[in-house]
Amino acid sequence: MTTRNAVGFSNALEVTLFGDEGTMELSCERPDNIHLIRFNHEQKTRDKTSLEVPVTYKRNQLEDFIDLINGLTPEDCPTFYDGYENQKVLHQILENTRITSEHEVIK
Repeated sequence: MTTRNAVGFSNALEVTLFGDEGTMELSCERPDNIHLIRFNHEQKTRDKTSLEVPVTYKRNQLEDFIDLINGLTPEDCPTFYDGYENQKVLHQILENTRITSEHEVIK
């Protein structure tokens, strides 16, 4: 797991989801697109597709943040408790990696 806070990475939150059928990549730097990567078994190649996010699902993080400051909470907006629960999951993943990995874990 890596985090970064550096000049040039203004809103560098990137998420990669790995699944049995392929991988999905999304980035706050490119909020209008989601990338899907699937393995083409016939051609033994990786196929990467870019999908446009429908307008109904687009969110403006700054507007959400201002709404939160003003006491307005969008229905699908995560809470601090959600963040805390997420951190517990990430912590357990790291702990399991330390226990089960044959590789050195850098602290």
